[in-house]
Amino acid sequence: MDSDFKYTLIVSQFYHSYHMFIVKFDTEMFLAKAKLLTEDLESYKRVSDEKRDYRYGDLDYYKDSKIRRRYNVNDQGDIYFINHTLLDDCLSDSNYYRDESKKASRGYTRVLIKERIYEHHNYGTVKALVQKHFEIA
Repeated sequence: MDSDFKYTLIVSQFYHSYHMFIVKFDTEMFLAKAKLLTEDLESYKRVSDEKRDYRYGDLDYYKDSKIRRRYNVNDQGDIYFINHTLLDDCLSDSNYYRDESKKASRGYTRVLIKERIYEHHNYGTVKALVQKHFEIA
């Protein structure tokens, strides 16, 4: 698989909580690593006794080997893999999602939602899962 991409912005979303990581793009292993990270994030974000199959979204939807600029995975929260050639473009997209998070978190948030975010979308845990599969740039 040949690609000009150099960076990937990984966005993990859970309710109004967004975590963004810019990682180095791995031409040979991108899809495999993205699927493994998806499994880890879905396992972490789901309720502990939930036993459904993993969902890979766009990572499975496209059947050819061409690497696309963006892949969306919808499960318990969303995961976005957005590939870029320039670091500035990753930063621009990251700023967009940071603003979305701020807008979505305005106003009252139920205690149950806050607890779920604390338990299933902790920044440190999500970062460790990303680092397990990708090199943060």
